[in-house]
Amino acid sequence: MNIFIPAFTAYGIFHCYLFLKIWSVFSMDPGSGIFLGVFFFFMTLSPLFIHLYSSRGSHRLARVYAYIGYIWMALVLFFVVTSLPVDTYNIGVRLAGSVSGKD
Repeated sequence: MNIFIPAFTAYGIFHCYLFLKIWSVFSMDPGSGIFLGVFFFFMTLSPLFIHLYSSRGSHRLARVYAYIGYIWMALVLFFVVTSLPVDTYNIGVRLAGSVSGKD
């Protein structure tokens, strides 16, 4: 239980980062943003839903939701691991350019 809260918090932060990246790239309208936010909310809670489904005896539904949820988790983790260093480098280059006076 001690590892669950920090891991779940990090997973939620990953979803927020992904949401902000998608929002800035596609410049969506508010309706699409709400739909995407609700989707990300339910996908963030998918490990909890999988546990609830499996503990209540609905193993088939838990297995289907586990495939969807854990594949989504892998894709989000892969995106964050590849995108965050690129964004960090970009911020560093912009800061170095503004400090040196060469934009």
